[in-house]
Amino acid sequence: MAVYFIKEANLNDFQLVILGTIFEITIFLGEVPTGVIADVYSRKLSVTLSYLLAGVAFLITGFSTPFALLALGAVVWGISETFLSGAREAWIADELTAVTPEISADQAFISGNQYSLAGRFIGVWAAFGFSFISLRASILAGAVAFIILGVVYQLLATEKGFHRAPDHTHNFGDLIQTLKDGFNLIKTRAALVAVVLTTMFVGFSSEAMDRLWQKRFLDSFDLPTLFNNPEGIWALLQSGVMLGTIIVLAIVNRAKTELPPLKILQIILGLVISIAVGMVVFGWADIFPVVICAFFAVRIARRALDPLIKAWLNRRAESNVRATVLSFAGQAHSFGEILSGPVLGSISQFAGFRWAMLASSALLLPNIPILAHRIKVVKANPDEKSD
Repeated sequence: MAVYFIKEANLNDFQLVILGTIFEITIFLGEVPTGVIADVYSRKLSVTLSYLLAGVAFLITGFSTPFALLALGAVVWGISETFLSGAREAWIADELTAVTPEISADQAFISGNQYSLAGRFIGVWAAFGFSFISLRASILAGAVAFIILGVVYQLLATEKGFHRAPDHTHNFGDLIQTLKDGFNLIKTRAALVAVVLTTMFVGFSSEAMDRLWQKRFLDSFDLPTLFNNPEGIWALLQSGVMLGTIIVLAIVNRAKTELPPLKILQIILGLVISIAVGMVVFGWADIFPVVICAFFAVRIARRALDPLIKAWLNRRAESNVRATVLSFAGQAHSFGEILSGPVLGSISQFAGFRWAMLASSALLLPNIPILAHRIKVVKANPDEKSD
């Protein structure tokens, strides 16, 4: 989609980042309300709505090139993400408890992420196939796939682990109370605070890399083609990220058991450091193989970080507010991107991409002492479950 924005809609650096900021503002405004809805009403319904709305967003984008319509597509896509974020993970965690309690949530999220990455690997090559028709055809094919997924999910997925409280009348007061319970839980547990702050600082640092990495390659290098198709490089890069992340998560999850808290935190810290260093190298290196390696380091670390953070949050959030807690984390990430996006986009537009990458890395640095402190606390209190 980003290549479509660059080649078909002719968006510049600032517009590309602002489009991402619009997307994140939508997520920020809708994240917690939709998470509360998932906790009070139905997580399955929330996920179904997400996939259907994503299909609508892709249809809007695939048929549009004016910036205003692309922004509308970003808003609808952002709404779809808020219905998915938190609800899917909370549904899975509760469903495991009800149906297959012998499988831990940690194992499910990490293994599930590997299957998701395998699907994305297939998806990028399918998109490459459609790009022989046009970039627009790739996006519209994605829209159809999302809509089909939403319908199949609604028809086939079960929801045995989620139970509405019998005295709930599902009024506005229920929503507010669930919101308060989720916020109070995070506020009183330092372990949750540390990881929510981590998601926020990752959000601070990520917008320029997320929106401009394709443009960095297009502006700086004479890219190879695949089967005489210039879009092949994106399939190669994206599929490489998927395979690399699958390998990293397989190493992390090789024991097939619940990960110790200390190990999760140490891996998260290592991934954060990899992202910070990789962004600087990606922005400043001029040698193509070095830039490729830095790209893989950042993108693989970012993708591997997500299931580990979700596993950490799920382990420390009670079922009745689990989706809301996960939504708070998603909102923290979006808040970081909203604040930094326009600034990083302006830096890239007027000072250059490499300076935007340097600024992005600097914004991530506060994560390191926060996580290091949590590691020190966990080492001192290894049996603490609700710190």
